[in-house]
Amino acid sequence: MSSKQIGLERKMQFLTKIRENKDILFGAFSEKLRKQDKIEKWKEMAMVAQSICLLPADKDWTYVRDTIWQNLKKTAMLKIDNAKKTGTGGMGTLTEVDNMVLSIIGKESPVICGLGVAESFEKPQDQSSKGGKRKRVTDKNASTDNESAIKEEKLTLQVEYLKLKNYRTKLEILKLEKELQLPMSEFTKSLPQCNYEIENGRCYQNLL
Repeated sequence: MSSKQIGLERKMQFLTKIRENKDILFGAFSEKLRKQDKIEKWKEMAMVAQSICLLPADKDWTYVRDTIWQNLKKTAMLKIDNAKKTGTGGMGTLTEVDNMVLSIIGKESPVICGLGVAESFEKPQDQSSKGGKRKRVTDKNASTDNESAIKEEKLTLQVEYLKLKNYRTKLEILKLEKELQLPMSEFTKSLPQCNYEIENGRCYQNLL
């Protein structure tokens, strides 16, 4: 038996154990399935991997979960992805190991369908929220743009209001200066040099 065949056989033994225990390894958390249950089961998988020389002596169960299993899954997923891009259908290019991976994660799994769902070691998220993620991001961006435009318009109006209020204040000061026959102060010097008249207690610019 060649080294390649030996490697294939070891992977199949490992994946067979993974498939037998997939409900615990990848199942959703519940009252009957806790995080510690998953950890203990992955430790069992590590012992299996170590017994068939798949797991280096200096590695623990996390290496089995995060490296060995993930690499096997990624290899199968890449082949499927490439097949979809080239339109070849893909299943003919899959090895026995790849097909075993598919039997574990399920051919109808969101991972296979291209949604990129994360490993279910942690608490899974609602799939409906993931399906609408792109739309929500787009809506959020549009909402952010609208809010920015409103804020900018509001700021412009506030500046205009302050300018008008400042001008009115200067006219009121000028009115007092005219009534008291005082020279134009530093506050009113910036006003246009023209005639101003007082009428009904208000200061008007004489345009004639």
